[in-house]
Amino acid sequence: MIDMPRLPFTQGIEMEVQVVDEKGRLLRGAPLLKVWKHLMENALRNLQKAAAGAPPEVAGKLLSVSFKEKERRGKRLPYVVASYKTHQGSVEIDVFGPDPNVSQITWILELVTPPCESMEELEWWIKTLYSVAYASLPSGYSLISIGFNPLEEEYRSGVTFGDHYHIGGMRRQDIPAVYNMIRAFIPHMIALTANSPFIKEGVTGVVKVQKKGKIVVLGKDCIRDIRLKYNTSQVGPVDKDHYIPYLESLDRRFFDSVVMREPPDDRYVDVFPFTDYGTIEVRVFDSQFSVARRLALVALLQALALKAVKLTSNGGKVPNVSSSVLVENREKAILYALLGKFFIDRGLQGRAASIYNASPSGSPYTKLFEAVQGMFEYVREEVEALGFQEYLEPFLVSVYGSKRLEPPCSPADYLLYLYDSSGGNMSAVVRSLMEITRKYCTGSGDPVIEAFGEAEVEVTERLRPAIKVSMRAETAASMVVAGEKIPFTLDLEGEGDVQATLIAKVVLAERNEAIQTTIKKVALKAGKPVKITGSQLPLTIPLKAFQGTKACRLKFTLKGDGVETREVETKIFKAIATPSVRIMAETPPKTIIKGEKRELKVRVESKTPEFKGEYQVTILAEKPGKTTPLLSKKISIPTVLNVTLPSSVEEHYILRIQVSYMGELVAEQKTTPIKVEKKVEPTAKPAKPARLTAEVQQAKAATVKSKKLIAPPATLATTPIKTESTAARTEEAKPRVKVITSFTPPTPAKIEPRTTVKATVSSKSSARTAQKTPTLKAQHATKPSKLARPSKPSQRLQEASKPRSKAEATTGVRISRAVDVSHVSLRPRVSVSGDVSSSFVKWGEACKAVFEVRNLNPEVTGPFLVEVILEGEEEKLLDCRELTVKQSERLTYKVKAGEEVKGEAFALVCRVLHGEAVLAECRTRSVQVTSLPVKDAVKVIGVNIPKEVASSSTLVVKFKVEVKGIVKPVRLIVSAETDTTVRREYDVQEGKHVIPLPVKAWREEGRRKLRVSLEAEGVKIYRKELDVQTLPLPPVAVTSITINAKTQPAGGKASYSIGLRNVKEQPVEAKGKIQLVTLQGELETENKVALKLKPKGETEIRGKMDVPPWLTGKQAYIQAILQLKTGDKAFTLTEVSPLITVTSPPTPLVKVTVTKLPPTLTEDQNVKLTISVKKKVQTPIQVQLVAVTPTATQKIWSGKIKQQEKVFATTWKTPKTQNPTQIQLKTEIYAEGKPIPPQAVQAPTQKIKLT
Repeated sequence: MIDMPRLPFTQGIEMEVQVVDEKGRLLRGAPLLKVWKHLMENALRNLQKAAAGAPPEVAGKLLSVSFKEKERRGKRLPYVVASYKTHQGSVEIDVFGPDPNVSQITWILELVTPPCESMEELEWWIKTLYSVAYASLPSGYSLISIGFNPLEEEYRSGVTFGDHYHIGGMRRQDIPAVYNMIRAFIPHMIALTANSPFIKEGVTGVVKVQKKGKIVVLGKDCIRDIRLKYNTSQVGPVDKDHYIPYLESLDRRFFDSVVMREPPDDRYVDVFPFTDYGTIEVRVFDSQFSVARRLALVALLQALALKAVKLTSNGGKVPNVSSSVLVENREKAILYALLGKFFIDRGLQGRAASIYNASPSGSPYTKLFEAVQGMFEYVREEVEALGFQEYLEPFLVSVYGSKRLEPPCSPADYLLYLYDSSGGNMSAVVRSLMEITRKYCTGSGDPVIEAFGEAEVEVTERLRPAIKVSMRAETAASMVVAGEKIPFTLDLEGEGDVQATLIAKVVLAERNEAIQTTIKKVALKAGKPVKITGSQLPLTIPLKAFQGTKACRLKFTLKGDGVETREVETKIFKAIATPSVRIMAETPPKTIIKGEKRELKVRVESKTPEFKGEYQVTILAEKPGKTTPLLSKKISIPTVLNVTLPSSVEEHYILRIQVSYMGELVAEQKTTPIKVEKKVEPTAKPAKPARLTAEVQQAKAATVKSKKLIAPPATLATTPIKTESTAARTEEAKPRVKVITSFTPPTPAKIEPRTTVKATVSSKSSARTAQKTPTLKAQHATKPSKLARPSKPSQRLQEASKPRSKAEATTGVRISRAVDVSHVSLRPRVSVSGDVSSSFVKWGEACKAVFEVRNLNPEVTGPFLVEVILEGEEEKLLDCRELTVKQSERLTYKVKAGEEVKGEAFALVCRVLHGEAVLAECRTRSVQVTSLPVKDAVKVIGVNIPKEVASSSTLVVKFKVEVKGIVKPVRLIVSAETDTTVRREYDVQEGKHVIPLPVKAWREEGRRKLRVSLEAEGVKIYRKELDVQTLPLPPVAVTSITINAKTQPAGGKASYSIGLRNVKEQPVEAKGKIQLVTLQGELETENKVALKLKPKGETEIRGKMDVPPWLTGKQAYIQAILQLKTGDKAFTLTEVSPLITVTSPPTPLVKVTVTKLPPTLTEDQNVKLTISVKKKVQTPIQVQLVAVTPTATQKIWSGKIKQQEKVFATTWKTPKTQNPTQIQLKTEIYAEGKPIPPQAVQAPTQKIKLT
C-alpha cells in the first residue's frame, strides 16, 4: 500500500459481487443454495484468520468477528459481522453476506468495509474481503466484478451489481455542500466508472479497434452502462423535474418531495445525504474490476468533499448545476461514457461557469472526457495536498491515454477492446473477467494500465522562474493534549510579490502520517517577512486520532503558481489524543420488585490527568425498542454518581453508561440485564394430616438404629440380596462394567424362622451423581418354606461359610456384587494421515492440505485435542480444536503462500492429543514457494528529484519501489545519467523502499534531462527522463559523507563526518540537518547544524547519530541537507552516505522475565503474574504482555518503563473458550511507539493449554 495520510472524511464501500459457475453464469436453484451454504460456512473462519494478521491500523479497531442470522425482507439470512471501533463508539458491520435487497432470481454477494480513516485501511479491507470470498468458495466457482453479467438474456430487477460509497465524518452543516459538489459531477464520475457493456452474450452495437499507431477503441451504438440504462428503481430519478435537487439546507422533506419517494425508499437515488449513519451515500457506480479503481474513486470523492468544505468555509458557494443539464449529461455518460457529448450549463454565471463549462483557455467543453479533465484541474490543489496523485493513475490513463492508447478509454471501452481481441468470443471474455477480478480485486494494479501503460499527462512549463521563499518553523510545545492549540511560529520571506497556499499539517512522526491538515492563503511581498503563529492558524491534535502517547511534529508546505515549493518541519513533541477513562459500576440486582427504590453506584476515573476539561456522563436504560435517558451530567473526574434504577413498570432493561469528552465518546459500559417483577405474596402451607404424622412416627420407631447386625449362620443357604459394599457407598459413583456369569442355584435348605433385615438399595449409575447410602428397613419374621440342602456346597456357599472380617460383617445380609472394572481405563488409539495438494505453489496462491483422523478404538471417541501447526520462517498455530471421533474425521486447510506463511518453504503438522499425551502426529511434505516473475513483483511507484540543483553538486535521486511476491531478496540496480553515469545495487526484501542514488550534477547551467532507470535481476522495470534546472556553482564544496562502519549495532551510535570548503572571497552561512533515514524512507533521528565559513575557509562537521533499537535488521543511511547563504543568494546541497546495516546488539537491550505458569490453565481463572523489566536504552519503553490464540489476541498487561529496572505485579483472568485451545504468552516491546524486534531483546514466550 502507498503510505498515505489520514483521510479528511471517513470512507466506507458496499461492493456487490457476482458469484458464478465455471462458465460465468449466475447461480440459480439448488446450485445457488449449495454454494452459498459452503460460502457462509467458511467465510467466518477465513476472515478470522485474515484478521489475525491485520495491520495495526485495522487490528486496533477490529474488536471481533462473528456469525449472525438476521431478518431481511421476511427471510433469515446469514452474515459475517465485524464489531469495529469508530469515533462514535463501536458499530457492527455486516461485512460478508447476501445483499439485503435479495432478488428472487439469484443472490448477490455483498462485501462491506467498515468506515475507514486511511487509504491503507480501506485497501486492506477490500483486498481481504475479496480474498475471503475466494477462499470460501467451493471448487469450480468464481467471482466477477462488473455491473452486469454478460450472459444474462435480459435486464431483471435486482440482478445488477454496483458499488455504493459512504463518505462521512463531516460536520452536519457541511453535508449539504459536500452533497451538492458530488451531485454536480455525477455524469463525470459515471463516465469514468461505467463497465457493463454486455448483454445476451454480446454488445449492443458495433465494435471497431484501430491498432495502427496508438490504439483507438470505437463502439458505435454500444451502450457502456447496461446497469444504469435500465435500472430506474434503485437509482435516479432520471427525469429533470424529479432529479435529486440542489440543497440549501439538510431538508429531507423537501428532498423527498422533489424525488417523489417516501422513506425508506427515498434512499434509492443517485446520491442520498440522509443515511442513518450520518454519511452521504453515492449509488451510481458499477462494481469496479480493480482495487486501484475503487481507491481512485475514493481519492476523487474525498477531494471533491474537501473542496466543498473549503469553499463554503471561506464564504463561497458550490455551483448549482441545473437538474436538466445533469440528466442530459448523465444519459450521455451511460450511453457513451467518456466519449459522450457534454452539455454546458448556461445558467451558471461568473467563476462557476468558467470552472464547470470551459477549459482554462476559455474553450467550452464538448465531450465528457474534456469535462472530466476540467474536474481534475478543479480539484488539483486538494489532490496534491492530500497526496492522492498516485491513486488517480487509473483514471488518468482513461482520460489522457498513454504511449499506446489514444484517449479516452473508459472501463467499458477496455472491455470492448477485450471483446474485439477475442474475435467476439464471449466465453473468452468471461474467462478474462474472472481472471481480472481474482487478480486485481485481491491485489494491486489495474488491467487498463497493464494493457496500455501509464498515463501521459501534458504539463505546461512555467514561463518565468519561480520566486524563492525562505521558511523557518519553531514550536515551544513539549507535550500537547487533544483539543489544545499547538504553539508555533512560522517565518516566511519571499524575493518577490506572490500569492501562495500554505498547507499546515500535524504529522505522526512514526509513520509520517498527517492527522490534521489546515490550509491558508498567504500574500508575500518582496523583502517583507511574514510571521504566522498558532493563534492565526490554529492547529490541534484531533481527539481520538490515536491511542497512547505519540511523537508528533508540524509540517508546513508553501506552494503556488510562480513560487518555489518549500517545506519545513518543527522539532518533535509528544501528544496525547485519547483520554483513558475507566467506568466502575456496581453489579446491579438481577430482579427488582415493582415500585422498589434501588440505586446503582457508578465511579468514573481517568488514567490521563492531562485532559483537564469537563466530561459528559450519560446513563441510558435500554429496553426492547426503546431507550430512556436516566442521567446526563457534566462532571470532573474522578467522581461517584448514584443513579436510581427504574422500577415503575414490569420490564427488562440494561443500563448503558457512556462518558464523552468534547462531544466524542471515550468510554462505555453495559450492565447485566435487570428485570422488574410484580411483588408476589407468599401463600400459607397447608397443615399436615394427623394420620400422616402418626405413620411417620411409626416408621421412625421401626427404623433400625444399630448398624452392627448379626451375620446369619455360615451354613445357611440364603438367596443373596444384591447391594453395595461399604467402600462403594463412600465414593462418588463411577460407571460400572458388570461381568455376567451363569449361576446354578443351590438345592434349597430348610430355614428356621428368624428376623431378617432387608437392604433396600437406591442408586444411580451416573458418574456425576454421588451414590446414595442404602436405607435399611425392619420387617416382621416370616416362616419360609422348607428347602433341601445340596449334596455338595457350591463355591459361593463355601466362600460364604468362611469367617468374615469386622468390616464385612456389618449387616445381616448376603451381598452379591457386580464386578467393578471402572479402574481399568480403555486406552484411546488414533491415527492421523494427510498431505498437501502440491509440492510447489506460487506466491499469493493457496495450497490445500487435508488431514484424516481415524479412531482405532471406537470405545473411546474422545474428545481429542487437535493442533495444526504451520511451519515456515516461524511456527504458527493454524488451528486448535476439540474433536470427537467415532470413526474418522477429515480436516481441510488452505494456506496462502506469502501472506499466511513467509519464507521459501513450509509444511503443516497435525497432532492429536488426549490429556497431555500425543497420540498421533503427521507432517506433510515440504511445499516450495516460488516468487512471482520479477516484472510483476517489482513496481516503481514514483521517483523524487529536486527541481533545481547547483552545478557540480550532488543530485540525489530517490526511487520509490514496492516489492511484493518474492520469497528471497531481489537485487535492484538503479542508475542515473548526467555528465556521468552512476549505478548502485541494492538487495531488498518484500515491502516499500525509498532507494537513494547520489549522482554528480551537470557542470553547466540550464534545463537538463536526467535519465533514470531501474533493473531487477536483469529485467528492465523502469526508465524515464526527468527535467532538472541546473543553477550556478555553489559557494561551498561539500565532500561525501564518511561513516565509521557500514554495520552498526542497534542501540549504538554511528559516527559521521562531512567536509566543507568555502570557494568564495566572502563569508558563507550554513544551516541544515543531518538525518538518519531508513531504506523505507522513514526519518529516525536528526541533528541540526549551523556554522559560518570564513572566505576560503574549510571546516569539518563531525557527529554521532543514535541508532534506534527498532531498526534491528534494517538498512539506513545518513543524509545531510545544508542550506547555504552568501549575500543575496541561497543554495541547498544534499549528500548521502553509503548504506548502514543495523545488526543485533551484542547483549539484549531489554530483558523481561515473567512468572513461569503451569502448562494447563482453565478458563476464567485468575492468575497472578510478576513481570520484571531491565533495560539499557535511555528512551522510555512500553512493554505489553499478550495472550495469542489461533483466533484472537488478548492484552494482559501493559506498562511504561522509564527507569532502568522495574517490577510489576498483575492478575490475569484467562479468556473464555468453548473448546480447549492453546495460548501463547508473548511479550511485545515498543520504543516511541515502534516495535523493537525480538533480536534486540530477551523476552519470554510460554505455551499454555487452556481448558
